[in-house]
Amino acid sequence: RGSATNMAQATMQSALSSDSSLAAIVSPAATSRLMIQVYQLSSSSCSLNMTLTHSSPNPLKDLAFCGNSMVVGLMGTSEVVVWDLERGVVANKMMSSSEDQNFLALSGDSEGEKFSILTQHSQKLYVYEYLAANSKLTRKVKSGKFEGDKKDAFLALSKKHIVVQTSGGARVMDRTTGKKEGKIKSKNFARIFICPSDENLLVGIQNSGSVAVYNLSTMKKVVSVPQVFSSSTSPLQMIKNNDGSHTLLADHTLHTITGSSAEKLTQATSARPIAIFLIRDQLLALIHQPTGGCSAEWVALEDEDLPSTIKLDEEKEPKTESRGAEKRKAPSEAKILGPGQAGMEIVPPSKKPKASIADEDENVMTEEDELKEMSIAERLQQMSRAMEEEDEEDDDDDDEDMPATSFKPKTATTESLKQLLSQALQAGDDNLLELALGVRDVQVISNTMKELEPAHIVLLVSKLTSRLASTPMRAEQLSTWLSYCLKTGRFQPHNLSALRNLLFERIESFSDLLRLEGRLSMMCDIE
Repeated sequence: RGSATNMAQATMQSALSSDSSLAAIVSPAATSRLMIQVYQLSSSSCSLNMTLTHSSPNPLKDLAFCGNSMVVGLMGTSEVVVWDLERGVVANKMMSSSEDQNFLALSGDSEGEKFSILTQHSQKLYVYEYLAANSKLTRKVKSGKFEGDKKDAFLALSKKHIVVQTSGGARVMDRTTGKKEGKIKSKNFARIFICPSDENLLVGIQNSGSVAVYNLSTMKKVVSVPQVFSSSTSPLQMIKNNDGSHTLLADHTLHTITGSSAEKLTQATSARPIAIFLIRDQLLALIHQPTGGCSAEWVALEDEDLPSTIKLDEEKEPKTESRGAEKRKAPSEAKILGPGQAGMEIVPPSKKPKASIADEDENVMTEEDELKEMSIAERLQQMSRAMEEEDEEDDDDDDEDMPATSFKPKTATTESLKQLLSQALQAGDDNLLELALGVRDVQVISNTMKELEPAHIVLLVSKLTSRLASTPMRAEQLSTWLSYCLKTGRFQPHNLSALRNLLFERIESFSDLLRLEGRLSMMCDIE
């Protein structure tokens, strides 16, 4: 179903606030801890606001905003987590009260005070409404009998309607009174939502891969867009245009819907995991970057020259390998392991002249004896020093590969570094930013931060925080840059929420690491 490009497209789980000012993206990084990055959106701009975290044995099933103050996550069928966006922490958690109670679907609230959960009790369905601040139950709406599989149950809310979808069809109820208004007999929906700008329209993905739009006043189908979906988790949004038509985003493909007809507008593709949103007359794509975080690309949908396919984050043409590239040494075998990943210590190689086999065996035994006498902290320091030496040696090789700039980190001046940083941050160019971060002269860094524009300071702090979270081994280098950014004082407290959350997370695990280091040292001493 769908095109070959769509079938291969990787999509990040995401949510958009009701006023389109905030977007939440679930990081695709393979770690044991759930990481949700919250981005601040404005006219053609995007910046990381904070990173929310949570550890749970249950997978994240659904994610929703409660206004702009809370984010709610449904973990499996037994746990609900609420994050406070003012503090960037988990505000409260709620677990199912019994084995026969299952949380099936989640919906946020545009007012920001409540959220609703579709809940199964034995063979009965209820929509429970809770206060987001403390998860206190405020309302219960009877929603019929449960039919079919748990994965086939969905919930959609608007100011007028409550829609509960099961294998038996979609039950439509009045939001105020909770009374049943009618039923849509389609039994093969894989997901539903109510168009926020036209609350009489229910949009659903059918198991066949097509999208169907129903009128909630007549309970009749308005239009069907055939075979556009390759996955039920792909993006699905619809907005009403000023001329009365609608724009539908389905599986990275945009359609214009006028009356009972649908016409394909364009299609977005990317080689990297993406999250796509319709925001007024623009398309926003947040593209996951290997260095951590996301880059943003905006596409104006009113552009008369809009291509049939939009290639997001298009790779540049490969360059002819230079002589310097031939000399590039093989990457280090040292691997940085994420939380919860099993591994082994790798002793950095020492640079010694060639010796006989017997001498090598003797040296190996000597290094092993020295290793046993070292503490865990000393071993980590030794590994860190070795990796820094490799990075410094790689700088010369990397400089040869950087296109369209004569900037050299070792000879950088305040003016040249300011110009490069401004260019990198404005264009969202990670390669140029990494080149700028190669500068080690603290005086040049300090003077540059004093001259950099406040908006660029805020964006740079966000970029540095993302790199620190994804690559902790770079902490020494990145902390220097963060220090001089913070000394300027040209930012608001909420600009530091992501950094604060990251530091709190590290501090919470520090005592555990100290206890582990002590136990490992005792075991080494016994051996």
